[in-house]
Amino acid sequence: MLINLLKNALKFTRQGKIIIEASYILSMRQLLVKIIDTGVGIEESEVEKLFKPYGKLKNSATQSHNPEGIGLGLQICKKLVHHNGGKISAKSAGKNAGSTF
Repeated sequence: MLINLLKNALKFTRQGKIIIEASYILSMRQLLVKIIDTGVGIEESEVEKLFKPYGKLKNSATQSHNPEGIGLGLQICKKLVHHNGGKISAKSAGKNAGSTF
C-alpha cells in the first residue's frame, strides 16, 4: 500500500519534494502515515473519485510525465487498509498545490 502511494507521489511530482511522515498515536494505538508531495495536486471536487474503481482523473495523464495506470491502485489500497481496520484519505489545496495521502 505504501509503495503504491509513493509511486503515485513520484509519478505526479516533477519537481519539489515528497515527504514521508510516520507517527504512533499511543492513546488510540494507531500508526499514522502520511505521504506529502508538492506535485500537480487534485481539485477538491475530484478527491472522492480517486478511491473508486477506475477513478483516474481526467487531467492526471496529461499533467504527469508517466501517464500509465488505469485507476485501480488507490481503490485496491483502500480495500486493503479497510480490511486491516485502517482508514485512508486524500487532501489537496487544489491544482498545482500538492497532495497528502
